[in-house]
Amino acid sequence: AGGDKVVTGSATVDFEKGSATLSPSEKQELRDLITSTKAKNKIDKASIAVWSDQERPVRGDLSAADRKLADQRKDAI
Repeated sequence: AGGDKVVTGSATVDFEKGSATLSPSEKQELRDLITSTKAKNKIDKASIAVWSDQERPVRGDLSAADRKLADQRKDAI
């Protein structure tokens, strides 16, 4: 019996401070990653990690504004 095949690829995009807008080149980088991966395999799942401009707090949680920025960045991707 064959197992599931796992194929990974990654891209890192940088947002301007306080911004949730991707540059045209970053959009193209993400498109290229998806296109090349789809050419080799079916994509069943994608994982996206986003963050705000603040370092991860040692204690507590991000402020509401930082959570909103991270959510907007996720939506942009």
